[in-house]
Amino acid sequence: MAIESEDIRTLGNAHNLKIDYLPERKAIRISPDKPDFTDSYIRHLQQDEIMLFKPRHQGGRPVNVEKIVARELLQSKAIGNDLQQLRLGLSMMKQTQLYNSNLVPLVTPAQLHKLQKKFKKPMEPQVIGFLGVSIKSLSISEITEQFWASNIPVAIGWGKKTPKRNVEIRYSLMQLEAHRKACFRPYLNVARMTKAPHELPLVLMTVENFPSSNTVRISVPGGKRLLGETEIACAVREAKEETGLDFSSHKKKLRLFTPRISGISRKMNFFVFDGTVQGIQGL
Repeated sequence: MAIESEDIRTLGNAHNLKIDYLPERKAIRISPDKPDFTDSYIRHLQQDEIMLFKPRHQGGRPVNVEKIVARELLQSKAIGNDLQQLRLGLSMMKQTQLYNSNLVPLVTPAQLHKLQKKFKKPMEPQVIGFLGVSIKSLSISEITEQFWASNIPVAIGWGKKTPKRNVEIRYSLMQLEAHRKACFRPYLNVARMTKAPHELPLVLMTVENFPSSNTVRISVPGGKRLLGETEIACAVREAKEETGLDFSSHKKKLRLFTPRISGISRKMNFFVFDGTVQGIQGL
């Protein structure tokens, strides 16, 4: 059953919408993303959609169902011109077991230098530069040290008196650091036999600047999955928005790593791309 415009006309003025799954009703709820929302639209799934709207390991194809709903939303007036965000609720993640995703580019020091030298503002206006830390020495302290050793602090007007706490490490990067050995085990195993530590690839990171709070945030490219979007497409899109680099032609070469994290809201994917071997488009 398609979404009828007149049934959800009141949602067209919302700046942020949230999409939840109601398992007891086998339906998707679209509502303003605020605690005291009063308007919502319930989109009941058809029998064939119910069969597909389950995790892939159970034989489902949840993204296909999401694409149908997304197309209906676009064709209706549920999405107004002022819409800023369409957020997937935790109930959607729990039902589909599809999570937010990150792309982890591995680069050589020469590639990092070239990226830093030819840096251009990507689609995300907060991003002001790149950092790179070896997969062997990847740690919060090393990341922070690399930031202060770069030319970025001076570029944004920071000095020696700027508090160290003004540098924030994004949660996704903290998780990558915590699971570093598992994520990069193939490289670390080879390095023990054939490579010196300084020859190991660097993890490419972005630096975002938030002048209003006088803080910077360091992270790997990544973010929230959109309705009807696969996890790998999410990672590729976010990487292009945050770095300006296009990995769309390398989807088959991305290696998936999903760390064991408790709590559905904290689960995420990391897609690792070895640019030291395969090269990166634009470099």
